[in-house]
Amino acid sequence: MGCEMKILYFIFLFLSSVRLLSLPNEYNSQFIKSYLVNYYAIKSDYFLTKLAYKRFSFLDEASDKERRFIRQFDKDYLILYYKDIVALHTSYSEFNDVNLQEWTFLHTSEPACLTVSFNKQWKFNWMRDRRFHPDSVKYRLYWGFDSTEVNNPTDTIVAGTELSISLPKSARWVRLKTVLGDTAEIDYSFPVKLFFDESIPLYVPALLELDNSSPGFSIVSYIFLLISKVQPDSVWLFVDVNNNNQFGEGEKYVYNSNLNKIQFEVFFDNAGSKGGVEAYMVCFKDGKQYRYPQSGYWTTNVNNRSMNQTYGFYVMNVVNPLWRKSYIEQVLKALTKDYNGLFADDTWTRVGSWGVDAYPPFDYNDSVWYEGVNTFLKEIKEAIGGKPLIFNGLSDGKSLRFLEVADGGMTEGFAHSTWGGFASLNSWKLECNLGLQCQKDYRKWWVPLSGIKKRIAGPRIYSLASFLLVADTNSYFGNAENYQIFAHFPEFDIPTGKPLTSAVSSIDDLAKVDGYGKSYYMREFEKCWVYVNPNPTDRVILPEIEGKYQVQVDTFLTVNGGKLFSVKSDSILPPRSAKIVLKGNVGETKLMSPVWKNPVAKIKAKSRDELTFEFSVEAADSSSDFFKSNPNLPLYVAVDLTNLGVVQDLDLENDGTPASPEFSMYSGSIDLPAGVNLGNITIPFVVFSTTGLFSVGYAPLVIENIDTTNLVPNFSFEYDLDFDGVPDRWNKYNPGSKMDWFVYDSTPGNAQHLKKCVKFTNESDTDACGLYTKIVFPKDFTFPVKVSGWSKAENVSGNPDNDYSIYVDFFLTDGEPWYGKTAKFSTGTHDWEYSEAVYYPPKPLASANVYCLFRRHSGTVWFDNIFVGYADTSLSVDDKDFVDEQKMIIPEILCESCSNEALFVIQNPSTATISAVDIYGNICWDIKLELSAGTNRISIGKLFQSLPSGVYGIQFNIGSKRIAKTILILK
Repeated sequence: MGCEMKILYFIFLFLSSVRLLSLPNEYNSQFIKSYLVNYYAIKSDYFLTKLAYKRFSFLDEASDKERRFIRQFDKDYLILYYKDIVALHTSYSEFNDVNLQEWTFLHTSEPACLTVSFNKQWKFNWMRDRRFHPDSVKYRLYWGFDSTEVNNPTDTIVAGTELSISLPKSARWVRLKTVLGDTAEIDYSFPVKLFFDESIPLYVPALLELDNSSPGFSIVSYIFLLISKVQPDSVWLFVDVNNNNQFGEGEKYVYNSNLNKIQFEVFFDNAGSKGGVEAYMVCFKDGKQYRYPQSGYWTTNVNNRSMNQTYGFYVMNVVNPLWRKSYIEQVLKALTKDYNGLFADDTWTRVGSWGVDAYPPFDYNDSVWYEGVNTFLKEIKEAIGGKPLIFNGLSDGKSLRFLEVADGGMTEGFAHSTWGGFASLNSWKLECNLGLQCQKDYRKWWVPLSGIKKRIAGPRIYSLASFLLVADTNSYFGNAENYQIFAHFPEFDIPTGKPLTSAVSSIDDLAKVDGYGKSYYMREFEKCWVYVNPNPTDRVILPEIEGKYQVQVDTFLTVNGGKLFSVKSDSILPPRSAKIVLKGNVGETKLMSPVWKNPVAKIKAKSRDELTFEFSVEAADSSSDFFKSNPNLPLYVAVDLTNLGVVQDLDLENDGTPASPEFSMYSGSIDLPAGVNLGNITIPFVVFSTTGLFSVGYAPLVIENIDTTNLVPNFSFEYDLDFDGVPDRWNKYNPGSKMDWFVYDSTPGNAQHLKKCVKFTNESDTDACGLYTKIVFPKDFTFPVKVSGWSKAENVSGNPDNDYSIYVDFFLTDGEPWYGKTAKFSTGTHDWEYSEAVYYPPKPLASANVYCLFRRHSGTVWFDNIFVGYADTSLSVDDKDFVDEQKMIIPEILCESCSNEALFVIQNPSTATISAVDIYGNICWDIKLELSAGTNRISIGKLFQSLPSGVYGIQFNIGSKRIAKTILILK
């Protein structure tokens, strides 16, 4: 399954001190509530999914796997579906339908560039509809008496881009439709007034093109055709090459000759912009000037549509009911897929130059837009009912009105942003007051989102402290460098306690003045004071905080080892800075993240069917008891087992000693079914303190023993973490087949081995289904290979063959395939049947694809306990070097407490030499043994004394003969 997440298994029978996703309340944050903007921040990592669930109040977005995982344990945890109310990307599933509705888009000018002239009859020119190939569409003109009723079709359907026609004298407006196929017509142009002045020059665009195919630069190409009889004296063409929605002197291009056809082409650096390139022209004639287009701008975007030049989406018209209908349909679909709320991004009170690539939009009005957004939100809320609606755009006084409908508002870029740095003093006050009004006047969620660069500590503390000045029970804080990182910082869990003072109507209620007349803001909490100086130039002097301890942080994310600690404060509060000063008696003002050392994660065999996983770590907490919710509790150490296929955490325990600055050993173990994936694994663990702070670490997994003879991962199909109904590490064979023919069977007592098996049903002998996995062989693997497994059948048609089997395609190290090695099963109806075949590779093996294959037969089959790997073999009875009766006695299991002797017993009728003994496990050994005639007793201790516990293959090479056995060693 490559990069897909590993699949886990509920191992309730094997776990003693294991929890699901919950965390004891004493270890949670003591006031601050945070959330995660998760636009691929979790990256479908199960450890991060669990940690996000434990520490964030809600998620703004989550992948299918993340949602499905969380919903197995909590149906109500809030996961917001992200949907921008003005954005349509070409990749969206609804794009093809919406693309046919031209009026749902916001435009820079009239979409068709429909131009009116007159010469004995009306003449119309336009640009081709850039939604389609030029040869695939035609056009029909409509006329009407006013701009709202242009519904009278002309008889002519035109294949080109011009039309001369007589219209009724009562016609005042025209518009153009695009004809698809023979009869289907869709909107193209807006209504255009029938007016022409034969004394002025008139141009129509023939080409507006942006070529981004070359790396590093773009090419803009324009062609404009003069369609009037009057030629201008000169033409100025303005092109916004630098995409800043302004036209500088260097972006003016002057034409004084060859004015019947104006051609323009320019190469420019295309870095940073994902929108089109806008242009307009000014024609000069007899001292007068004429602007084209008369309103708005021509652009290289399809049909002069507006785009967002930062993210490359089409900007949609929120006033248009068809767009609102399409948007709501997509939201309702998403809410059936484990989302339970909506985050409506870009809820603008007006369209600004930062939002579109050509400003202002064509046929646009601020007040109409504002009312359109408010209507839109009402329709959304009515459609989703009681599910939360959070909008992004709580940025000015007008946006407060949206809280009458929505359940909360985001203030993006609060206090500090990635694009503008620190907010100005006035903006800072406005943002804080919007937060106050949101919570107190509207009683809705306030969701500020700050932005920092390079995870610098100062802006992080400043943003959080600004939030704390305003925060109440309806406040949720977020901060990120970008929205693709797991943005949890240690300061999110500062144990502030409850607020003791609060602003009532304005942030200025918390304003203070130092001894020099400089203003600052302060709010008191149970366990700290929060000081903020938003002034860009003035520093504040506060003698009362000198010598007290303040919170400090490093520059790392919590999941990357980020820590919080306390340092002594001076009396200075610099411009645009903040301090969180700790309370507490003398000697009780220490606050820091818990620390750990010497983590150990190892796995070893318990039996052929079970593995034992052991973990230990030393951990300490130097924070003062004053900041702990319960100072009598130890640290809570949770080991994430998802890399081993287990959903639940393993809780490590110490001897019950409360957390303190002294390191204490925390340890625990669980038993797992064999077949777990063990390749290149690190084990995450989290150390939680009752301060609410936590630390994250990672330990490499030490493999003391595994069953190295079986190379098939999850061979008994026990593991399925993402609950998708397909076993971990296995893929669908013939994914085009009906997968309802496949059942991941966990019926009690139905499996041959442990708890689970797989079931396939073919309705006819033309059907094909199955699962497959890929295995990789150790270097220089030339040993005999066993292919085996178990299957049972019900009414399977035909005769036994390779199409109902464990089917393996091997690949040699030189790249040569070695196809079609199988262990076949009987047809008809039978209970669990074992099948085995041994193959001798001609050259070293590199890899193999292993199939549970059922094709070209009808009926129902089950598979379980699949094996591909090192083979046990024995000599034939006619081998001349060994007696017929008992040639080798090799114990299957050896352990220190076993009653059997740690010996190989080899009977040999005459003196012979076994040329080599290959021990195949984590390492390969070659050992020469000299045998005497008769019975030879060989101490296993000499062969295995340096090997850890585990399952090993032993191969005896006698001349051209090879004998292979397996042995389990338990130490």
